[in-house]
Amino acid sequence: MPSSAAAAAVFVIALLPGALYVWSFERLAGRWGIGLSDRVLRFVGGSAVLHAVFAPSTYWIWKDLWPSIAGRDRLPWWTWLLPIGYVAVPIVAGYVVGNGVRGDKAWTKYVVGLD
Repeated sequence: MPSSAAAAAVFVIALLPGALYVWSFERLAGRWGIGLSDRVLRFVGGSAVLHAVFAPSTYWIWKDLWPSIAGRDRLPWWTWLLPIGYVAVPIVAGYVVGNGVRGDKAWTKYVVGLD
């Protein structure tokens, strides 16, 4: 059973992609929501979508790299790029969608809705 600190860390890591996406999006498109509860729902929804996108690579890490980490083997240098991608992909996605909303692009209605 994880401690409350470990559970809080997992919670933050799980919500991080959605939060980064929403903050990057709102930086360009303006505030997008009513309040904190609406924003938290967007964090959760964005994180769920991004974790679904990351699922193949997460499975690969768990299946192939985790035994090396657990066995204390040295990891290849490029594995240090994975956390950067975990942060960069949501920020870039939020930037692209926010820019599209700001420029009134037609494709953005499929991402953010009609309203």
